[in-house]
Amino acid sequence: MNTEPEAVPIKCPHCGRPAVQRTLIVLGMEKTLVFCNKCAPQVEVKSDFPMMPREAGLPERLIDETMDDFKVDEKNRNVYEWYKTFISALNDKIKSGQSVFLTGRYGTGKTKIATDIFKRCLELGYRGRVLNNGEIRFNLNKYAMDGYEKSAWISKYRAVRLLFWDDIGQGKLTDSQIDFYYQVINYRYDNRLPTLFTSHTNSEELSGIIGEENLSRILGMCQGNVIKIEGDDRRIK
Repeated sequence: MNTEPEAVPIKCPHCGRPAVQRTLIVLGMEKTLVFCNKCAPQVEVKSDFPMMPREAGLPERLIDETMDDFKVDEKNRNVYEWYKTFISALNDKIKSGQSVFLTGRYGTGKTKIATDIFKRCLELGYRGRVLNNGEIRFNLNKYAMDGYEKSAWISKYRAVRLLFWDDIGQGKLTDSQIDFYYQVINYRYDNRLPTLFTSHTNSEELSGIIGEENLSRILGMCQGNVIKIEGDDRRIK
């Protein structure tokens, strides 16, 4: 007679379905996660040690960027008030999958605000990555003939818990770039993964650049957080 106790099935703590257990190494620390296939993209991979901005791919010029020198005036006061409200409940907003879309002309502070939010999320323990069009162009050319490497590179941005996509839709896009946009945006939209978007173009112009289906998903992800920043280019003052 077998006296060994029966193995207790593992259940997903998020939905109760049959699940798997995985042990990951995050910043040198073991972290055990339990999740099913459906909930896997939404599992919060958080560390006891915050991810460093450079590790997340933040450009050197933004490493020390803060909101301390953000000049508030009548044109952007409503944006600053939105920012203060958003960061006051930041953890809850990121946990619920809220995304942000900041638009406005060059030099109005879009990237400054998004950078501040992104770094605060890293300090809370969220894993994040930074993406821009230079990165997209370089790597699509680099991995053009290697399907496996290309898929692995795209997955870094599709499934990361928090993505900071700066200056989305800059310049004329190739078909392969538009396809990359769709793969990343659609996955993040379907799985409610929070994303910080910035763009210097308005919605009508952006639709013509990245495609209506991509813009529709971005606006759907960012409901309540589509913010237009008014003002002059402060970089040239």
